Amino acid sequence: MDDKEAADKESVLQMISKSIPAHLGDVMSSRETFVSLSDEFTPMQRILLTANGNVQRILSAYYNAPVTVDILFNEKIAGSTENCIMFNRSVDIKVNKYTCCRATSTVSIYDPAYLKLVEEDGVGIGQLFRYLNILPEFQLLEVGRDDGVAGGVGGFWRRYILSAAGVKKVESRVYRVLE
Repeated sequence: MDDKEAADKESVLQMISKSIPAHLGDVMSSRETFVSLSDEFTPMQRILLTANGNVQRILSAYYNAPVTVDILFNEKIAGSTENCIMFNRSVDIKVNKYTCCRATSTVSIYDPAYLKLVEEDGVGIGQLFRYLNILPEFQLLEVGRDDGVAGGVGGFWRRYILSAAGVKKVESRVYRVLE
């Protein structure tokens, strides 16, 4: 390769690197995507701990199997105000009918149009961001391990926030041991 070809190749590589967004193609967040997690977590566990709204797709691709969500409860919290309706909800995420994750969340809805979608039009709270084509902010608050002592299921967990104008979801997920 001569000098001109090398310079052209370098120019193309620079253009490509400039076109890659800082969020590494992560369409669910505009924040930095790198989070340093302990080596006590496997690579797959680190992927799930930092996933931001796409756990079902990740599990489905990893296991090459359908993923379902069973709603255990989805209850409006007494004392919600007209300006902020809150829900407590819990779901099981299953791969081939095996429950691999339980997610418990508190969702606050501030926009009356969003509340109508949930209460009257049947849009699931978990699908609200996608349905509205809203890009939520993801904030990972805590991660940890559950060794199964004291009645735990064994596995790992995380607590995080997904939020956008009009809606905020604070969620905890406990994953049973995977892999």
